[in-house]
Amino acid sequence: MYFDLQGLLDKTVLNIENHMKTYPALSLVVLDFPSAPQCLTELALTTITSNQEECFKEPVMSHAALELLLLNKQEICMAEVTAFNLIHLWAAVKDNQQLAKELVAQHVNLMQIRPTDLEGYVAASGLVTEKQLLDTLKAQAVLAQKQVGFPFQQQPIWKNSRSSCLSYTSEVWTHEHEPWTNDFLGCQPMFTGEHQWSVVLKTLLDDEDIIFGVIGSEKAGEVLSQTKYIWKDVGGWSYRGDGIATINGDAFSMEHPFFTQGDTVTFTLDLNPGGEENGSLSIAVNGGPAFKGITNLCDHIGPGGFLPAASLLGFGDCVEVTEIKEVWA
Repeated sequence: MYFDLQGLLDKTVLNIENHMKTYPALSLVVLDFPSAPQCLTELALTTITSNQEECFKEPVMSHAALELLLLNKQEICMAEVTAFNLIHLWAAVKDNQQLAKELVAQHVNLMQIRPTDLEGYVAASGLVTEKQLLDTLKAQAVLAQKQVGFPFQQQPIWKNSRSSCLSYTSEVWTHEHEPWTNDFLGCQPMFTGEHQWSVVLKTLLDDEDIIFGVIGSEKAGEVLSQTKYIWKDVGGWSYRGDGIATINGDAFSMEHPFFTQGDTVTFTLDLNPGGEENGSLSIAVNGGPAFKGITNLCDHIGPGGFLPAASLLGFGDCVEVTEIKEVWA
């Protein structure tokens, strides 16, 4: 009699993989076992990348597992503010403020966290000193003076594709049974201030097959799905390549600047209330003048804020986001 240990291991690994797909938070448990096969550790990190909000709600994990996540934060597309929140939640569970302070100092780049967040819950957490906050805010102010905008996310990505390039796939269908590929940028929700992002249209079959804009979440922390369609869904404000736009899901002909293959399109979301526009989304093509056709957005800011979004329809369509930044006045 002999045991097929390799076969038993393969079955165990497969079983754990299936459980992680069903219950993504189990990925944190896998990280707690340094002797786990490399393939399982890699799958755990990949699963966490796509399910950060679910995995980090109650981060019950060891110090070693937390450090492994922080060391791999670039690979799993973890924003600095997310890393800080993760340490803060972990410290509350483990009741270990001193170790949490050390982790923040070692692993979190405070320069990549918005000043409003630094002055708010980061300061209130007690995990950073007053000197750390002041030094960071001073450095951000100096940098802002040197450039028009401050890029809080240096390598912007599309959230579901986990890449700066978004390509068409017909795997996900909208509620209208149309094979649009929908995605949104993996950045913090936008509630206030002025934000700007640029997209390069690398390949495009038809100008009607590409839509850019913003999508709103009705609930704080809501995970936007790939079936959320910015063209006709309520909560979507967008521009289409052929000059048509939508306002909260209703289509209008605006004769805004057309965009097609090879163009660089820049969008500016101004969420400063008041004035004639009261919040606007403007579009500029290849460095041309900005067209501000979508206004009054401040009246539609929900608990979940806005996220930049895109929808593609044509096979072979591919767009690349090259920059996203918060514009300082």
